[in-house]
Amino acid sequence: MNIILETVSTEQMEMLKNFYALYLHDLSEFSPTLHPNENGFFEFDAFELICNRDELSPYFIKYEEKYVGFLLFAKSPFTAPETDFCINDLFLLKAYRGKKIADQAILELLKQHKGTYYVMQLKHNKTAVNFWKKFYQKNEIKYPEVEKISDDELCLTQTFTVSSLLFKS
Repeated sequence: MNIILETVSTEQMEMLKNFYALYLHDLSEFSPTLHPNENGFFEFDAFELICNRDELSPYFIKYEEKYVGFLLFAKSPFTAPETDFCINDLFLLKAYRGKKIADQAILELLKQHKGTYYVMQLKHNKTAVNFWKKFYQKNEIKYPEVEKISDDELCLTQTFTVSSLLFKS
């Protein structure tokens, strides 16, 4: 499977903004706080932060030469205490879900950045919660899980450490 993580360039920020609108639309099913703006567009209110902070690295996920999603990789100060990194957002277009594309994209990221990670899902987003639990199980990643309130939303959080042992083969 040919999965590529491609750093989002300045020229591609408009495309990322469009992907974020789709992502937020999907999340609105689980969050009463997400609504489209007056133009019917789901906007990420902190999008400018992504464009202006070196600690936030958006990547497009490419599969078979097509852009099929994105992930937002964060470093301190945009992580939880005692963690190095956060996979802040992860999105795949619906046609590409369930094909192990997200798994491969995450593994590629983990290979590039070893350390302690923080991941959070809306508790009611069972698809996301199940995805991460299967990912951890399949890759034999041990993690503590904690319920917490973030931005008035009930969430599940996990932390785990990636070492070179995860990539022994």
